Amino acid sequence: MRNDLPEATGGYGDPVGMRQCPGMSSGTESRVVMDRLLRLNAVLELVPVASSTWREWSRSGKAPAKVKRGRSTFWRESEVLAFISGAWNPSENQDSPRMPAS
Repeated sequence: MRNDLPEATGGYGDPVGMRQCPGMSSGTESRVVMDRLLRLNAVLELVPVASSTWREWSRSGKAPAKVKRGRSTFWRESEVLAFISGAWNPSENQDSPRMPAS
């Protein structure tokens, strides 16, 4: 196993999200990225904003979209780190369509 890949579980034993690398084709040369999934508290340690601000940014597309696993909510570590560095592109990273606000 390669040492540069994230560990198989996120903090607190959270499940791992698996998806194709952005910009890679769906052929045999593509690889699957194993992302750690971060809970809100871990995201807020990296992005010092109020939790309500982060949730609103995420909902509106200004920040990475949340990932739901059962009743738990997570954010992909790679997308949060890209957001912090300014390299995050919402059109590249949205795997599922946005739900309209109620």
